[in-house]
Amino acid sequence: MPDFKEINHNEAKHLSNSTYLIEGKVDGCCMSWKNGQLISERGCVRNDRYPHIVKELKHLTVDLQGEIAVPYGNVLELNRRENWPKAKFYAFDPLSFDGNPVEKREKLEHLLKLAPKFDNITIPFRWNNFRKAWAFVQKHGLEGLVFKSILGGKNYKLKDLKEAKLKVVGYTDGKQKGAFQILNTNGSISSISGTSVAWVDKYKQLIAVGKEVWIEFEYMFLTCDGKPFQPRLRNLDEKSEILWKKVG
Repeated sequence: MPDFKEINHNEAKHLSNSTYLIEGKVDGCCMSWKNGQLISERGCVRNDRYPHIVKELKHLTVDLQGEIAVPYGNVLELNRRENWPKAKFYAFDPLSFDGNPVEKREKLEHLLKLAPKFDNITIPFRWNNFRKAWAFVQKHGLEGLVFKSILGGKNYKLKDLKEAKLKVVGYTDGKQKGAFQILNTNGSISSISGTSVAWVDKYKQLIAVGKEVWIEFEYMFLTCDGKPFQPRLRNLDEKSEILWKKVG
């Protein structure tokens, strides 16, 4: 995936569509189409995994970068073999074309119109209104939005992170920061990185004086077994200090 700085909602809502191309961000696996091969960021050729996509890409004479994803799904769904035939290629960068992001998108749109009708190649949604874009992301469970600078500045991404507060029920040592064990709402136990030595030290100090420790964190979505996916620690403290504060 190209270099995009992650920002929060308050920062993103001030970005204008006159200076940024606003597109939907799908949750999948970034890949490139070059010399008849569909290549992952780790350099693995995936032609055999997505033959229905490769069949259509062979009609195009340009190099492309895009995201392989299950429509309105997430990367965990894409990783399951039974879902590979459902995946589509969301082209977001025609590598063979020059120009700013809007010009490159328009060239890509024109190219796809000239090609045979594709069922498995598309382009991420484009938006001219941030409020409507964000409402669509949240309604349909997309990963978020990307903001591509038309003027050559920094590019940004905004993820639709959920927020939660849960009890810490243990700690697993690591080389430095280890991981906290958290009690999920369905009764399962999962882990979240200690993030820093300071958080680990605070946890041990609270436990030493008999306090019940809770955390406030963000995550992308809940897995099929009810565990937060890619959780990010925001705060750790005794129960009363965490629960009285409004999330966000």
